[in-house]
Amino acid sequence: MSLPRGASQLPFMVLTFALRVWERMRWPRETSQRRGAQAEVERIVAEAHDTARATIAAAAPETASAAAERVTSEIDLVEPADRSDLPIPDFDSITLGSLRARLRSLSLQELATLRGWEKAHAHRVPVLTLLDNRIARVASAQAAAYPTDPQSRT
Repeated sequence: MSLPRGASQLPFMVLTFALRVWERMRWPRETSQRRGAQAEVERIVAEAHDTARATIAAAAPETASAAAERVTSEIDLVEPADRSDLPIPDFDSITLGSLRARLRSLSLQELATLRGWEKAHAHRVPVLTLLDNRIARVASAQAAAYPTDPQSRT
């Protein structure tokens, strides 16, 4: 029994065809592997973001605006009658950069007065944010310099 002519080449032809199919399927294989890895990376990143948010929320108990609200509620404020009674005379027309520089020399009482005036009159968000941050910083510096906890004095 003899094999038909070219039959001996059949295994090589099948092998060649299989290798061509394997090469053509390379891109879909790699893409599916990348998608699987990308999904895993996205899951890990989302988990890390959630952990970071929880850590930050636990480490920073109050924001600057909450601290400023708390501090200004504790201070007895005397509201100025007009603009000339403000700690900074040209407060309504001053630029944000100049205001930032001038706030460094003001006391907590004067900062709270400016914050109350700004909230009642112009309510400019950048100015309020600047005042809130400065009030929170001054209040925390005073709390560190003069602790009220009797155990911290030991």
